[in-house]
Amino acid sequence: MMSRKFFLILLVALSCATVGAYAADTLALARVRSVMSVPLPAARGVVECMLQAEFPAEGPVALRQAVDVWARGVLATVLGDSKGGSGGDNVVLSPVESRFLEGALAEAGRTPRSKEGRALALTLDFHMTRVYETAHAITFCIDAPRYDVAGQRLDNRLYATFVKSDGTQLTWDVLLQPKAKLRQRFSRALVRGLHTYFGTMNYADLLARTSLPKETSELSFPLPQAAPALTRAGLRVSYSPGELAPAEAGTPVALVSMSEISACLTSAAKRLLK
Repeated sequence: MMSRKFFLILLVALSCATVGAYAADTLALARVRSVMSVPLPAARGVVECMLQAEFPAEGPVALRQAVDVWARGVLATVLGDSKGGSGGDNVVLSPVESRFLEGALAEAGRTPRSKEGRALALTLDFHMTRVYETAHAITFCIDAPRYDVAGQRLDNRLYATFVKSDGTQLTWDVLLQPKAKLRQRFSRALVRGLHTYFGTMNYADLLARTSLPKETSELSFPLPQAAPALTRAGLRVSYSPGELAPAEAGTPVALVSMSEISACLTSAAKRLLK
């Protein structure tokens, strides 16, 4: 009854165009692509799932496993699945599709038929790409928007930076020195980055756009729960919806120039930039 289209492609070698965008010691990537399209029962619509991912195809096993575990965790969150899947060299696509299909069918079953006869389209797109790399670190981005039965787009975009030698993920403790004055300096830089996101010109206006206590100081602005990530544009600092500001404010993001915060970085963080 159900038609299904599925294909899997693994390309270990990088194209010349991709190699030119990174340093000479760029890690080769394995590329995975999967497409699934399943009609809903009684011609009510369609469930579509597309997954495209890039994974390290070489380098330490610990790095490959760490990237895989992170990707599985993001998928589990997007799918509302507490299992998260088992480990492996590359994220297993078929179980992901099966879980999404199972949840989509259940969601469709709970949704009354439209009086206008509008077809349902339950869609998951999962795109994981390398966005930045140095001799010592590599950053991946996962963009996984979903569309619910009402056609509303639910955005999920996450970044993570990994140490290439051992797979350790970059954290705030690894990035920033603990000295109070240096943390205050970083806090100012972070606030300047958030001005760009919120379109504000002074700290009072910025604070008014957030849900933080009125006594929150520019010198002790809270860091997000999400880990920082190194990108070509600078350090990416992102807050989850509702974490810093009302949910309707979206996902606040600040890009901070690495040269601006160089003095705030630990020696370990500075090595990652080389």
